[in-house]
Amino acid sequence: MLGGLGGSGGAVQAVAELARALAEAEDWYVRQEAASSLGQLGQASPDVVQVLSAALADARLSVRQAAASGLGQLGQASPAVLQALTAALADDDRYVRQEAASSLGQLGRASPAVLQALTAALADDDPSVRQAAASSLGQLGHASPAVVQTLIHALADADRYVRRAAASGLGQLGQASPAVIQALSTALADARWEVRQAAASSLVQLGQASPAVLQALSAALADADSWRVRQAAASSLGQLGQASPAVVQALSAALADDKWYVRQAAASGLGQLGQASPAVLQALSTALADARWEVRQAAASSLVQLGQASPAVLQALSAALADARWDVRQAAASSLGQLGQASPEVVGALVNALKDPDNDVRKAAASGLARLAAGEREAVLRPILYVFTDPAFEGPDILGRPAYDYAFDALWAIARHQTTDSKG
Repeated sequence: MLGGLGGSGGAVQAVAELARALAEAEDWYVRQEAASSLGQLGQASPDVVQVLSAALADARLSVRQAAASGLGQLGQASPAVLQALTAALADDDRYVRQEAASSLGQLGRASPAVLQALTAALADDDPSVRQAAASSLGQLGHASPAVVQTLIHALADADRYVRRAAASGLGQLGQASPAVIQALSTALADARWEVRQAAASSLVQLGQASPAVLQALSAALADADSWRVRQAAASSLGQLGQASPAVVQALSAALADDKWYVRQAAASGLGQLGQASPAVLQALSTALADARWEVRQAAASSLVQLGQASPAVLQALSAALADARWDVRQAAASSLGQLGQASPEVVGALVNALKDPDNDVRKAAASGLARLAAGEREAVLRPILYVFTDPAFEGPDILGRPAYDYAFDALWAIARHQTTDSKG
């Protein structure tokens, strides 16, 4: 119904015509489309706000629903709009109440009247309305005792989607009180995976790595019903950053999960923890041979995060330069450069990667060699210079650039670094 508006003048005229149609059209379908279009246009003039607010009393529920949605899209949180939407929470139709609850969250104005109305809406007979109210309370972010208690209570709702919205909302509120932490930890044992997943994500949002939270998340890594819960638990444990023996053990064990999403999250999480124990390094080095490239890539990145250039780690990363996936090889080349150990084996592996069939891998290898040369210039320069005598590096890549050009890139980076050092 929007059509071509033909510039600002056309837009103004279109808004006026739509407002007139919403207020005067006898056909309910025309009024419904007018309300929807006014919301999409986003022109929150007083006349538009007034006609949409008035449409909340339309005889047709579809028009009222479109008006409630439109007011949320306009983003105009005036007292009149808030009052109209708050009143719409008592509409006879559940869809209108749902849209009103959602729009109040969109508008972002946490007035006492709005909070009270949304809190009351969590007792609505319809679960979709309760879900929208819980989501909006989380969006509004006002962690008053009444709101927090209401969302905690909603974690026991009969509907799983309401419980999920309540769990997510508690994380958005940012109120890490003992009661909230306890409620979310308990929700990790909910019968539905959607709720358990939301609870795990909210716990990390709150940033509270108490022993009870870590224990609950570690236990969630053994969730038998849903890999999504295990994935969320692994991600949360990594982000919380508490490298207790139990957490490290749980994440290391998760590297053997039957779902690669979980293994990837566990590999990333171990890097975030910063605990470079022999057991962790061994687990991540083993993960470099995982069947999924996403896991191998995460393992390579985590090994460099840990900063431990043990012989076993260097050997595993050097071997990863022969991986079938270019992105794993790229991560391995970058990691070897950042670890800073210019052993003959590492330098040789990176020099050999200069003739990799993938452009990004060659760039990473050149950059890695330049990094290594910052500390061990002689150990790196000789192998690079050898490139120019090896016919294997003369072949052009897919862009027509000879592979040995990347050796020039490395030499140029080394020369720039040397010049900077001499000036300093």
